[in-house]
Amino acid sequence: MLVDREVAVQLRLNPDDTWVAMADIPSDEQVWVMTLWDSRGGSRILWYSTLKRHSTRHPLADVLAYAVRDVGAKLGLKRWMAFMEFCTKGGSASFLDLNPRLPGDDDWPELVWQHLSGRSFGMDIANLLCKDRL
Repeated sequence: MLVDREVAVQLRLNPDDTWVAMADIPSDEQVWVMTLWDSRGGSRILWYSTLKRHSTRHPLADVLAYAVRDVGAKLGLKRWMAFMEFCTKGGSASFLDLNPRLPGDDDWPELVWQHLSGRSFGMDIANLLCKDRL
């Protein structure tokens, strides 16, 4: 059963393709959280991204920090970086996805960091992880 109109349209265009679709998850918004972990599994959130903005603050920062720590502990993340995605509803956050890399399909974080600091963003993060400094 298809529950997403976009998938249904694509399926008509490519009937030989296999598609898996699910119902929308009721939520207020999706939040992506960029986080670093030290060698002991301690975490440090660098920023939050939503469809509307990117910021170092979020109204559900405490809830998201708890969720990030919980997922990180369950996965045993240490000396790592991850871009985690959550759905928020009211005052809660539900884990959706984890990308163990710098976020996005473009290089905007690198370009902004380089413009503001004159340094390489990826290299700065790699150095922080190697030196175990968040």
